[in-house]
Amino acid sequence: IPERVRRRFWARVAVRSDDECWPWRLSLGSHGYGHIGWSTGGGRNQMILAHRAAWVLTLGPIPDAMTVDHLCRNRRCCNPSHLRLLTNEDNGRDNAQAQRSNPEWPAKVRRAV
Repeated sequence: IPERVRRRFWARVAVRSDDECWPWRLSLGSHGYGHIGWSTGGGRNQMILAHRAAWVLTLGPIPDAMTVDHLCRNRRCCNPSHLRLLTNEDNGRDNAQAQRSNPEWPAKVRRAV
């Protein structure tokens, strides 16, 4: 992620205390996640989900076949201490369990700030 995008990214996150969610303050995709994009030159663009950008900028690259999961269940959250790496399979299983234990999820997650 280029330095110019790094600065722009953190200006769009409401950084709070370490134990609180750090919500993405701009628009969300239809999936409920924040995202940031930039031009890579030659008319090409790159986009990354906000929580994945937070991981890369603070903790380093995301290994292949891994996904970044929200421990807090808040899709807007960019607090690295609320994120963890999971395989896609484990993430699917974890999300299914969360949905079974809370019938309002993911609607409740989308409203969380």
